[in-house]
Amino acid sequence: MTEKPVLYLPAHVPFPVVMLLFAQRLPPLAMGEAGMRLQSMAKRNDLYRVSVQTDPPSAVKTLGQWLFGIPSIRGHLDVLAYADRIQMQLYIDIPEARTLVLWAAEKLGLHFLQTHSTMENKT
Repeated sequence: MTEKPVLYLPAHVPFPVVMLLFAQRLPPLAMGEAGMRLQSMAKRNDLYRVSVQTDPPSAVKTLGQWLFGIPSIRGHLDVLAYADRIQMQLYIDIPEARTLVLWAAEKLGLHFLQTHSTMENKT
């Protein structure tokens, strides 16, 4: 029997470290709709259910909950929808989180444009 992988993540990260830009789809997604549709799609991927342990401990138990949040705990992904693009800000750049977000965005029909590090120029 194989052991389930566990990701060890901080319970709180103060600011986003990477920004993913996508072209807006037609018909365009509204601000609140974009995040909800992204989460709904992400739930279909096994990465959403990867176990996490946070420091300090919290009620968050999966990567999906850590990214999108649960009642009373804010997630670590911001989704901002504009007329021509959708901007997603990750508060930690780990392969599992990036893969999950990119997979869900692709399934929603969003075209990936570029990645931008928000850590540039930080001292």
